[in-house]
Amino acid sequence: MTRAAYLLLLGVAVAGCGGDDGISLDELGQEMATVMCERLASCCTPDELREETFGSEDEAECVTVYTGLFDGLLVPVYQASLDAGRLSYDGTKMRACLDRIAALTCEDVARGQVTEGTFAECDSPFTGHVADGEECATDLDCVSGYCSGDALMSDGTPIFGTCATAPGISTPCDGFECAEGLACVSGTCIAPQPDGASCTSDPQCASGSCVGASGTEPGTCGPPMTCDGL
Repeated sequence: MTRAAYLLLLGVAVAGCGGDDGISLDELGQEMATVMCERLASCCTPDELREETFGSEDEAECVTVYTGLFDGLLVPVYQASLDAGRLSYDGTKMRACLDRIAALTCEDVARGQVTEGTFAECDSPFTGHVADGEECATDLDCVSGYCSGDALMSDGTPIFGTCATAPGISTPCDGFECAEGLACVSGTCIAPQPDGASCTSDPQCASGSCVGASGTEPGTCGPPMTCDGL
């Protein structure tokens, strides 16, 4: 799975009840997929789109694929958290998040913002109520924003974890799980490097792109060239 596809699945999807101007549980998968796939299809070449969206040939297929993934896997997990009182959700604020995504430039898309939701509008719909040391099904359940040990099986069954403080800089990590603003590289949380810094892999760079790295030869952090509209 590509980095963008992984984040698209895990980064900003959540279920709940929306008001008249918000996004309800029944609408969420379709709405999320529609907005994200429109931006990706507008900024990616056909080959890039297939790479970033599980082989989707066009925008319509992308929407179908991700609507199914959201509604089939993620929505039930988040609905269960809502029902259990671990999580609250504001559908009106989610609408503002999707409006923000819809307005992204291709430069924003290339830097991962369409999938990572790196702006306040996409943080504010979620409120976790679970304290550190207590059981959680997803990061969003936690007051800290980090559920250690949680996972989602291929059939949608959640494996519960425990709310905790996210790993800080120079702390061991697994996957993408580090405190906000840090990246997990070779099992350790680091501060991503700015454009122009030497690098050997994409996660080392704040842009998500290590240009020119090959084998043992280092590259340079710089603007990503995938899905940049060119």
